[in-house]
Amino acid sequence: MNFNPSKCKVLTITRRCHTIFYNYSMNSAPMEHVGSFNVFGILIDEKLSFNTHIDRLISKCNRMCGFIKRSLGFRAPPQVKFRLYKSLCLSILEYCSPLW
Repeated sequence: MNFNPSKCKVLTITRRCHTIFYNYSMNSAPMEHVGSFNVFGILIDEKLSFNTHIDRLISKCNRMCGFIKRSLGFRAPPQVKFRLYKSLCLSILEYCSPLW
């Protein structure tokens, strides 16, 4: 399998205060060091803390709830609101939740 060096990044996972960075290269091209990386929609950072991922999910879900509220208004039946919430918002919150 061939890797594209421009698409590969280095994420050092550690609990130390001062991280030791090594210079990795692939096909004599230096690889970029990143503090967080998005894998399958899950934001992984260098401390393996999912706080930024959870904050991003909550923000996305709040935007979707606002969209539902603006689209339906206040006079829509509660069953319709609940079904839209279950299909649009809960799917965002429950995606890969066992992983994080």
